[in-house]
Amino acid sequence: MSSSQVVGLLIALLRSMQDEEVRHCYWKSSLHVGASLQGLKDYDLLVDRAHKRALERLLVFNDFKLTSAPRAQSLPSTENWVGFDRKSGLLVHLHVHYAIYSGEGALAEVRLPWEDHLLAHSISSPHFGVQILEPALEFVVLSVRAALEKKYTEESGGSRKLRACYADDLLELLGQSRREDIAFHGLKLLGPGAGQKLCALITGGFPQHLDRWLDLVELVEPGLHGHRRWGAVQTRMRYQWRQKSALARAAYRKFAPDVLPTLRRETNKLHLRERGLLIAVIGPDGAGKTTLAAEIEAWLAPHFDAQVIYFGKGDFVSSTWQALARTKWKILGAAGIEPRTGDIGVENVASAITPTTSDSQRPERGRRQLLSDLSRVAFANRLLRDRREASETCERGGFVITDRFPSFADKFADGPGIEVAEGDPSFRRRIARFERDCFQRLHELPPDIVFRLALPPMVAWMRKPDHRLSEIEAKAAALEKIDFGETPMIVIDATLAADEVVREVKNHIWTLI
Repeated sequence: MSSSQVVGLLIALLRSMQDEEVRHCYWKSSLHVGASLQGLKDYDLLVDRAHKRALERLLVFNDFKLTSAPRAQSLPSTENWVGFDRKSGLLVHLHVHYAIYSGEGALAEVRLPWEDHLLAHSISSPHFGVQILEPALEFVVLSVRAALEKKYTEESGGSRKLRACYADDLLELLGQSRREDIAFHGLKLLGPGAGQKLCALITGGFPQHLDRWLDLVELVEPGLHGHRRWGAVQTRMRYQWRQKSALARAAYRKFAPDVLPTLRRETNKLHLRERGLLIAVIGPDGAGKTTLAAEIEAWLAPHFDAQVIYFGKGDFVSSTWQALARTKWKILGAAGIEPRTGDIGVENVASAITPTTSDSQRPERGRRQLLSDLSRVAFANRLLRDRREASETCERGGFVITDRFPSFADKFADGPGIEVAEGDPSFRRRIARFERDCFQRLHELPPDIVFRLALPPMVAWMRKPDHRLSEIEAKAAALEKIDFGETPMIVIDATLAADEVVREVKNHIWTLI
């Protein structure tokens, strides 16, 4: 792996820890430390508890943010820090351990009191120069964790065996270790009984004894009895409760997700300790709003609870009619009948660049008008509901990215769309008032930060030639006047390269966290 592939922020932090003599090591799997250094997985760092303050000072100096894990995955004496490497644009998850826990599932009911021994026998990685465990010591630690944690094993022929991937790791560590070193660490950590059993398994031919690997459990558990978080009965009850709760939540999200949206949005991702962010992306058609929103989600989602909500307006009636018209002319086209110029569903470039009355400006009559009004009201109500759910996600420390965000001021800025004229019946006035009330309440719930993609109307039309230039110009003018009060609005030049736009947006978001 070249040095350019390694996340510079993480390397800088680890070097500063060495300079400050903070005792630490990467302790879970040195065979995969390269993936952690590339930011592809979290970096499991064991740190001497006496150096906790020094580490926190270095983390803050390197602009890492302290986050919280889901309650079901939180462990004592562990912290989750996330940093942003501005050069590569990657987020780095640093999983800091001041104590080591293991056990069934996510309970981790057993503490392994080996921190001092592991830190005292760490070495510098020959490939990356970071602190890792000696191969023999890591072999012993991985062996014990495989004996205690079910994720390392699988059912095979009526018995449990090590999964092939973990067996391969153990074999590779075994090939890098001397037998006497394994015996030394085994006796030191496990005591005479379990240490000798471990040595016997290795001496007798490791691969042939995989089916008996779990025999270590009977010898390891008595030595760790005083380090259990709960008794055997309480541990079993907690384990069964977690299993049943997970099944119940999965069934709820599948069959009744709309009854309690908060439960539906619960994830196993990290969340900020304070309130999260509602990030709005606005701009004219063709500016790249949807692409940018997806990029932000892809950046945050591997670590945090993050989702994209589409706040676009649209016209249910027009879009439905247009879809039917396109289907009609596809069928007629297959029969050899050419569509006439001006029919719905057929591109007409001349009319697109000529200022004419747009579809949204043409008067509607009768049932079509009623259906259109009702669809707009339903849409406004859905926006308000989605906005409230977004608030709940942000209150839990998550992120919500909105593709567009309605403004109360102008219909071209995705605002209210029902226009009342003289002579309209009273029920239509009530419908329009209800729609405006929804948008007024949305106006009172602004985003935390807004990114407005600025793009010349002609460039936007060249990117979206199926849209009318007059509408694009009207929307661009409305967005330039839009005001979300005290919410910071960052204007981004959408003519820049996509990676430059994404990099600038990421920098602003990380600064605001």
